[in-house]
Amino acid sequence: MILSVFNKKPLPQAVVFLGPHALLNDYLAKFYASQAQFKDCDLQTIDCQEDGLGALLAALTESSLFSAQKLLIIKNPFFLTSKVPATEKKNVKELQTIFEHLQELTDALVFVADHEKLDQRKKLTKLLKQGAEIVDLRVKPYQTGDLLGELAKLEGYSFEPGAFKLLLERSDQVLETALGNYNTLKAITAGKTISKQTVSEHIDLS
Repeated sequence: MILSVFNKKPLPQAVVFLGPHALLNDYLAKFYASQAQFKDCDLQTIDCQEDGLGALLAALTESSLFSAQKLLIIKNPFFLTSKVPATEKKNVKELQTIFEHLQELTDALVFVADHEKLDQRKKLTKLLKQGAEIVDLRVKPYQTGDLLGELAKLEGYSFEPGAFKLLLERSDQVLETALGNYNTLKAITAGKTISKQTVSEHIDLS
């Protein structure tokens, strides 16, 4: 199962959603943060490209004013790739020190890595692989149905006979399109069962 991480009890304190599908990564990060285990956490989002690693270090080391535990959604973790600005080298070293004790952190960390791959040579990547759950979302087109089916089941949705197949056909097996269409169907469906008629009437051929 591609999304087997969601079946773990308790959920891992640190998780990495890895893959080139930004819409999917962002969706799953928010879904992860919405789980009951984290309902009392102070939710914070850090964009490493926009905010810089200084902001991430501050979030990792400072206590929350609102809760005993934080959940950090960490977007664009460029320090896991080969593209790290020279101006961030000092911060990278400090981050390494924190990652060496990743499993001792009380806060939950959700990394949103919109990349095909991580730089396996980097110490930060190696440390993260040791202390976090890596969810590989580099899915092929033929895996679109498997992933979307898993997601729907996790969210408690089911499809009437023929509805799911029609959804995939009209999404042309394109993951981002299928996810967007699935969200459209959820918004207009009363209850948790999506009918073939609803798909037929509201989802056009892509």
